[in-house]
Amino acid sequence: TYGPADVFFLDSSVPGLFGVESSEQLEWLDDTMASSTSQWRIVTMHHPPYSSGRHGSTPGEDELLVPTLQRHHVDLVLAGHDHHYERTVPPDGITYVVSGGGCKTTKVGRSHFTAVARRILHFLHVDIQGDRLNATSIQPGGQVQHRFELRAREGR
Repeated sequence: TYGPADVFFLDSSVPGLFGVESSEQLEWLDDTMASSTSQWRIVTMHHPPYSSGRHGSTPGEDELLVPTLQRHHVDLVLAGHDHHYERTVPPDGITYVVSGGGCKTTKVGRSHFTAVARRILHFLHVDIQGDRLNATSIQPGGQVQHRFELRAREGR
């Protein structure tokens, strides 16, 4: 918990995390999010559920992880693995961001879920002020490449 946010860290490199058998980590996530009372819920991991980059979307996450995220009204999912910046159109109320452009870049395309995709070196700055979450993709020289704002969900 950090201020008004609960941040959940997943180790997406665990063998079988998104395999057919049940996962202790997914059970932990489900149980822990069920008891969360924070205004914001953010999940971070290395391998992205959705990506239009070189590695693409991580197999199995859309079927096993995403329903848990939806059920617990997660606001933001941050991942890396692919070396670019990409933000999704949130079809299920969840914004997914690939922010993997810290050391090198690789090609990125566009998918049906892509709102913004850029092949840039960057870091992502996230700031929460009450019912607003502001995220800014910033290049090493300080140039702002992209910004987005989320509003807290009602009834939490």
